[in-house]
Amino acid sequence: MKKIYLLIALTFGLVHFASAQIDQQVTLGTSHNYSVDAVTGYTYTWAVDVAGSDTDLSAVTGNSISIDWNQNAGTYNITVFATETATSCISETETITVEVLGQSSVLFAAADDATTCSDLDGYTDGGGSSAGSSSFSVEFTGGLAPYDLVYKILNPDGTQLGADIPLIDLPASATITVDNHFINDGTTSVDYKVVLVSATTDDGASVLVDGDVTSNTRTITVLPKPRITGGIKF
Repeated sequence: MKKIYLLIALTFGLVHFASAQIDQQVTLGTSHNYSVDAVTGYTYTWAVDVAGSDTDLSAVTGNSISIDWNQNAGTYNITVFATETATSCISETETITVEVLGQSSVLFAAADDATTCSDLDGYTDGGGSSAGSSSFSVEFTGGLAPYDLVYKILNPDGTQLGADIPLIDLPASATITVDNHFINDGTTSVDYKVVLVSATTDDGASVLVDGDVTSNTRTITVLPKPRITGGIKF
């Protein structure tokens, strides 16, 4: 008898686990399309949990819908059944479960400012332990991965150096690597800034860039080139 009870408990647990399966993940604030194969002579009745979307499906009779996931993060069901117009017979109900992820944000994950030697004329390596590149950790929270990110580099005078730089298909914990091709012909160190500009989730939602400069900006300090004075004497 105990074996029978155990079998029933295991079966119930497996059924319960299957019913909680997530079929799709989306980001809060995005719209997504859903459809079933169209059959001539059928109309379709769709429904979505109102806690996840305020999209009104009451007048929809076609085989496809678009849902705005604009209410709350959480797990919600979409259901649909078909009615055969000629007989008024209905189909079994199809259901999918959608997890709506909260709004995404991004910031630099560590206080990892960098210092590098100046390149030599012609942007050749100026030596030093940090020559080559500087790396900065960024962290995404919320939303659907992978993410696309845009950053820029500012000159010491605050003007932008070159164009915005895009990175695509980043994981939640990612690294920005900046080539240390900077020349400092002065006598004191100068600071270049690496600034987060914008980002999007995999399903196109805007990612909130933290507005605090300590979270959205990192510094690359470029040391002045050592100089030999007076040339080679002979």
